[in-house]
Amino acid sequence: MLKHQIQQRMGAASFARFAGGTVSWKRSKDSKVFNAALLQQEWPEIAKAYMGSKPGSRRFVLHAESLAN
Repeated sequence: MLKHQIQQRMGAASFARFAGGTVSWKRSKDSKVFNAALLQQEWPEIAKAYMGSKPGSRRFVLHAESLAN
């Protein structure tokens, strides 16, 4: 895929200029995440008290029959 070839050639660069335009490829800002597994390991009773559930998501899957039949 062309996108991957460009990214590979850019290496660590975040900006490239071409005859027909430019491209930028930058890393987003790091974010903080809650480590639930560590809480569960070190404080299982506290973690259990705060566990909840959320509804599952729906998936839309198309199953097409072969046109060769």
